[in-house]
Amino acid sequence: MNGYLSAPFDLLNVEDLDVLEQARALSDRLLVGVWSDELVERVYGRPPVVSLDERMALLRRLRGVEDVLVHDDVDPVALTDADEGLRMFVVADRPADDLDAWADHDVELLPVRRTTASLALRRALALRVPAELADAAVA
Repeated sequence: MNGYLSAPFDLLNVEDLDVLEQARALSDRLLVGVWSDELVERVYGRPPVVSLDERMALLRRLRGVEDVLVHDDVDPVALTDADEGLRMFVVADRPADDLDAWADHDVELLPVRRTTASLALRRALALRVPAELADAAVA
C-alpha cells in the first residue's frame, strides 16, 4: 500500500527523518507532500525558513522516498478521495486545530520519538534577527 506523509519539512532535522522512517516502514511506497510556503504560514503563522524548492530537493534525495510533491491543502478528504488505496500519515506534533481536521478520517498518527536542536534555532529565528545581521553571519 502507498503511504502519504505531508509536513513543512522546514529546517530538515532528525525528528523529520524519524517520522519519514516510521511512515516508510508502514507502507510499500512513500509519497511525501512538502507544505507550500502559504500553507506553512497559514498553519504556523510564519513563513518557512528554507525555500519550497530546497525542501523538496532535500527530500527527493532521501532513500525510501518514492516521490515528492507540493502539498498546499490541509483538507484530508481531497487527498483520500484522490487515491482510495493511500495510507495517510500525520505527525502528532501538529497544531491542535490542524489535527482536528483529520479527526474523522482513517489516518495513522506518527509519534514524535526524537527531539532536535533545531527547535532552539527556530526560537532564535523567531526573535526576527535583522536581515543585515543574518546576511553578515552567512558571509
